[in-house]
Amino acid sequence: MFSSLEVFGRGERGEGLRVLLLPAGEQSAPCLGDPVECALRVLSGRLQPWRFGYLRGEVAPGWYADLPADASSPERSVLDAASCWSAQDRAPLFLMGFSKSGFAALSILSRHWRTGLFAGAAAWDAPLMLSSLSRKSMVRSFRTEAAFARHRLVDRVGELATAVRTAGVRLALDGFVTWGVQMRAFDRLLRAEGVPRSYAERRAVAHAWDHEWMDRCASALAAPVGPGHASGQSEQVR
Repeated sequence: MFSSLEVFGRGERGEGLRVLLLPAGEQSAPCLGDPVECALRVLSGRLQPWRFGYLRGEVAPGWYADLPADASSPERSVLDAASCWSAQDRAPLFLMGFSKSGFAALSILSRHWRTGLFAGAAAWDAPLMLSSLSRKSMVRSFRTEAAFARHRLVDRVGELATAVRTAGVRLALDGFVTWGVQMRAFDRLLRAEGVPRSYAERRAVAHAWDHEWMDRCASALAAPVGPGHASGQSEQVR
């Protein structure tokens, strides 16, 4: 699925943090922005030992479905890339995405946190509350409702809660543009479970990669969870 992992940033191996950026379809839709350019802007304004990784590929990964019959599924490519990178660099590794790749970041984390590969995930303006194959792009990726059910985030809140409480996994949710209502609803599910997290509702001009929200999300993952977030309160910035 992905042909290479491009890594850029600063810091010695094992220090700081790493962020694996999950493509959201920008290969075929330039209006979604350039995550590499955005990440480089984030790095240019910070001195922390942060490193970003970006998965290159000619084919858009869709919803990162993991289909048993597909040995080269997008999700498995993410896991392989994370494993190879972590063999060389043991700094905490976080997943980050927006829109469908934000959904994927939390879904992958919820099902694979026990591997020890991931320290957390950030999702920006993502459709986290989808409960069925309601979009054609989802049908192309998951094919069947049974396959989607294994990835469905509304059913995996308890697993995320367990990951946060037992492994110290960190969650960051932000963005209120296209999918803001779903982001808010999912945060309520996390709040009901008492899950510590970083949550904000910041509006943006476009539903696209942007260095400002990438910086905020990475900072939220890097910072200790504050008392307000731990108690389930949210920050609403309009």
